[in-house]
This record gives sequence, structure tokens and C-alpha cells, in this order.
Amino acid sequence: RVVRGLLLLAGPAAVLVAWLMLAVTPWATHTAEAYAQQAAQRADLSALKGGRFISGGDAGTVYASRVGEDGVLEQVFAHARRDGRETIIRAARARQIVDPESGRRYFVFEQGRRYDGEPGRLDWRVTRFERHGLLIEAGGGGSVPREREGMAVGALWAAGGAADLAELHWRLAMPAMALVLTVLAVPLAKAEPRDGRYGKLLLAVLVFVAYFQLVTSAREWLADGLIPPAAGMWWLHGGALLGALLWTRRRFGRLWDKGAA
Repeated sequence: RVVRGLLLLAGPAAVLVAWLMLAVTPWATHTAEAYAQQAAQRADLSALKGGRFISGGDAGTVYASRVGEDGVLEQVFAHARRDGRETIIRAARARQIVDPESGRRYFVFEQGRRYDGEPGRLDWRVTRFERHGLLIEAGGGGSVPREREGMAVGALWAAGGAADLAELHWRLAMPAMALVLTVLAVPLAKAEPRDGRYGKLLLAVLVFVAYFQLVTSAREWLADGLIPPAAGMWWLHGGALLGALLWTRRRFGRLWDKGAA
């Protein structure tokens, strides 16, 4: 009776967790990525202070040892990465300007060198310049590509890769854990007459940590192809549920048999 009563409460909770993991979390993750990209594109490099780093747009990461009262940066270092290639700029001075016609913002370096190349290769190109500009804000923006954590369930299923299915099973694991842990709570809650009030609390924490660690490891095994995609994580949840039922049977003995009858 206790198990049935708890499952009546855990069922709606599991449905809520499933909705959060399958619908809300991917949307929130993608939205956060979109806002982060927008913030990077709109970063105001005029707010840079001497001795500090700031990131923004194609200018990447920018550092200046000193910022004058007129906004001119001195002893500037900038680093950007695009299409696997690195760009490093060192300049004596730099400033931010705005194109009056397009409204685009540029970071203009003066008297410096630019280094372009791929890490680990020796064919880097070195360019010496008197004046060199980088676009900070393109204005148009464009759509933000979805990372795997921000993809919808249908997109993950359609992709069909090992890492995609691992992400899908990870989301499904959360509501499954809610149900299995509810059943596990019954034998964990049964206390003997001499047990302390919090005697089973440590054991309950250890059970949860072990279960969650197994789910996390199963996600990695799925992504690495060590577990067949058809098996997913259901073997883990099924084994945990069977263990919880056997544990409950052992803890309650004849009372369990009466309830089943």
C-alpha cells in the first residue's frame, strides 16, 4: 500500500521531470547560447580597463596594459579563433570606431603585427601594419547553431549518432530515476526499534550517489559506442527497479506477501 501510494505521487512528478528534460531544458540551453552569442557580438570594447581582458565579436579576446582618457588603448594584445585558425595581434595602440553609414563597429589597431596560422604548424603568416581594423559587430546576427544539449528530441532521434542517442537517453533517465528512487525509498525508510532518527540518511545518500554515477557513466559508454544503442540505459533502470523490489520484499517479508495477495 505504501508503494502504491508513493507511486501515485511520484507518477505526476516523473511526468513533470520528463517535460522539463525533454522540452524546457533544450529550449533554455539554446536560448542561453543565443543570448551569449548576442552579448559577445554587442560587447562594448570601450569599457575595457587597463590590465583586464574582454571578449567581443571577431575581435576575440582583447587585452590592453593601459587605457587613456580619450579611450585609446595602449600595448594591446588580441586573440581570435576562426575555422581552426588562430589570429594574434600585438599593437602599440588601438581604438574603437563606428561607421556612420552602416553603424558597424570596428576595432582599429595601429603600429603592430598580426600572426595567422594553425597550432602545431610552422607556416604562420606574419603581417606588419600601420593600421588594421577588425569588425566587432556585424549587425545582422544570424541564427545560432544548436549544440547537442539544445537539440529537440526529434532532432536527436533523426541524427541517430551514438552521442545523440546518449543525450536522448540521459534526458529519459531523469524521470526514470524519479520512479525507481521512489520505490527504493520504501525499504530505506523502514527503521528498526534501535535505529536512530537519521540512521538511514547516509545510506540513502550513498544509494543516490551510486545510482546517479552509474547513469552518468552509462551516458559516456553510450556516447563511446561501448553499449548498443538499443539497450540504452534501460538495463540500468530495470536492474535498479528489480533490486528495489527484492530489497522491499526482504525488508517487509510476510507483510509484502499479504499486500501482494
